[in-house]
Amino acid sequence: RTSSRFFQDCRDFVRNYDWELHQTLDGTTVWREVEDSLFWHHSFEVTSGAAYAAYRSEVLPPQASWPDREDLPAIEAVLARCGSAVAEGGPARALAEDVYQQFLEASSMPVKASFRTALIDHGIMAGEVIYRGEPRIERPPSE
Repeated sequence: RTSSRFFQDCRDFVRNYDWELHQTLDGTTVWREVEDSLFWHHSFEVTSGAAYAAYRSEVLPPQASWPDREDLPAIEAVLARCGSAVAEGGPARALAEDVYQQFLEASSMPVKASFRTALIDHGIMAGEVIYRGEPRIERPPSE
């Protein structure tokens, strides 16, 4: 494979980079420190809004009829119905897979940003770097 073909493949890889989606997706990571489920909820809203809304309307009752926060048995029943709906062969399985697939595709934005920035910074690709991503803070492993 020639170097020109390699660089063309790199340019093709980053062609659909969306800096606004990248920035918005970075903004959801703060929820990870609050609660994993909030991280996933906000990430799915950002990356797969329409599909996620369709999924929620399929597996959850209308919000007006949600159980009270203190009604643990009712909450567990709603979650059990949701789990059944997304199980293999369940009526919401395809919706759940679509939501997650869209999330996975959007999750490539930080990698695409790194590639795109390197290509632009080294004069291999024309363009403007608008967003470089949130700086990563390395934390020591938890014990």
